[in-house]
Amino acid sequence: MNVIQIVCDSTRVDFLGYNGGWVRTPNIDRLAGESCVFDFAMSESLPTVPVRRALSTTRRTFPYKDGPQPKGITNSRYGWRPIPEEHITVAEHLDPLGYTKGMVIDVYHLMKPAMNFHRFFHSYQWIRGQEADRYRTGKFDYDILKRYTNLEIKKDNPRLKTLVQYLRNQQGRTKEEEYQAGQVFGAAAQWVEDNAEEEKFFLWVDSFSPHPAWYAPKRYMDMYDPDYDGLEVIFPGAVKQDALTDREIEHMRCCYAATLSFVDAGIGKLLNKIDECGLRENTLVMLLSDHGYMVGDYNREIGMASKFVRPEIYRIMCMMRHPEGIGAGRRVASPVYNIDLIHTMLEVIGAGPIEGSDSTGLWPLITGEKERVHDYLISAQHNYESVWEEDWLYYRNEEQEWLHDRKADPAQENNLAKENEAKCREMAERLDAYLKSKE
Repeated sequence: MNVIQIVCDSTRVDFLGYNGGWVRTPNIDRLAGESCVFDFAMSESLPTVPVRRALSTTRRTFPYKDGPQPKGITNSRYGWRPIPEEHITVAEHLDPLGYTKGMVIDVYHLMKPAMNFHRFFHSYQWIRGQEADRYRTGKFDYDILKRYTNLEIKKDNPRLKTLVQYLRNQQGRTKEEEYQAGQVFGAAAQWVEDNAEEEKFFLWVDSFSPHPAWYAPKRYMDMYDPDYDGLEVIFPGAVKQDALTDREIEHMRCCYAATLSFVDAGIGKLLNKIDECGLRENTLVMLLSDHGYMVGDYNREIGMASKFVRPEIYRIMCMMRHPEGIGAGRRVASPVYNIDLIHTMLEVIGAGPIEGSDSTGLWPLITGEKERVHDYLISAQHNYESVWEEDWLYYRNEEQEWLHDRKADPAQENNLAKENEAKCREMAERLDAYLKSKE
């Protein structure tokens, strides 16, 4: 059985069509209808790199046990490290089973010289140019920035550095297939065509979009805000956010939506290629995201700061399409982790779990034999640790703890940590017990 694993960054699950959202995602919606969908799914820790460490090994990254920061790695968030050498990856685990293994990726964080996420793949294609990827140097017209920032435009302004690098990387790209997501899914579709006659293959497709910068072809922007003529917030880190008008934030949300719809079109292209090559009946497809992104929600929250402990950040896409249609159309409401889906895939193809795995198989949920395999989820981002039930959320940092009744207070305006001390202690003890088990 072939396996295609698609991962998308910064995807707002509540915006997707199959969840009743406002963004047009017909291809993701179609895949969801053909899959078993896990609605209460989360990554065991955030953001980008910790998520993919876990997906690569089915081992939890939290609690963080970071060694020295390698040269060339500038992000100081906990867990932002290479895969430990002693950890067995999915690609390594599949090696004795005769799988042809490919990776198509534009998540540049994973491809830096100090990282090793592509080990044991037979081929890997790094699509260059995302965000601060040091892809291009040379001349740059700083006047272009007037369209994208309300900050003072100076060459030495550190807040503009990433946006400048991104725009420099994208210079000369005018066709849809030349945009980042266009290249990623185009290359993935070509890989499927090229390897269609292999005995069995494993393909990891990883799109950094719809992570900022939100840079989609015009026809996708026209789907959401065709007549806008003003500041284009495609990279929120390069603007003074508290100076943004409501109209500018509205357009920013449309930039995000356009990029997500463009990613959806790429996913559709890949799914169509599977069918064109006659591979649907022997290819298992998984679709995941790593986390969400705030785009002016609630109190004009933008980004994914560690303090934004909300389902809009933590809940992820998580679905599996079995080639025989097992579980198709099923929606699972009970809590699961991202690594559980990888564990399940390994069981389905007969590979078995990886040594040292922290994951749990979801097959009984897919078949309906069980209603749940976890009662709650534990996750973390940097110094914020959290426990999630269907209705309750507990989280803490070094200085404070919070407890929210998500059903009664979805905006999380009321901290019940002192008012409901018994529930607060129950949730905290779960977290403490988990951390102790990992000592």
